[in-house]
Amino acid sequence: MRDEESDRLVTIRRFRNVPDADLARAVLATRGVQAVLADVHARTLIPHLIHEVRLQVMLSDAGRAIEILQQESKEHPSLKGPIARLRQCPDCGSYDVSREPLACALAILCGLLLGLPFLIMKAHWHCHTCDCRWKV
Repeated sequence: MRDEESDRLVTIRRFRNVPDADLARAVLATRGVQAVLADVHARTLIPHLIHEVRLQVMLSDAGRAIEILQQESKEHPSLKGPIARLRQCPDCGSYDVSREPLACALAILCGLLLGLPFLIMKAHWHCHTCDCRWKV
């Protein structure tokens, strides 16, 4: 049972577009960590329903993969954008977090209807591991 638990895939990062996710996957592959992209085809076929592509690794490789992405983003400026923005849950420390889509939609709707700048609204984040929600 212990081996089955360490062999499951966990999401370490979510990306808004496929090229950024594929770049992160390639960086991990060059360092010997196997990673897969989830929801790539669904994102292509129904982009209005699937907003993110998930970068997944084996649970046993998750810590090493996160360290590699953080280290590579410091050494190579071209990787800084999508990889340096790893968010972490303040409660459980998980990296399996994403931005709440309702907050984004509400901000845009307020901007369009009321003419108010929606950039002043704080981002709402959600942890998929412990179900924690917080503002940044």
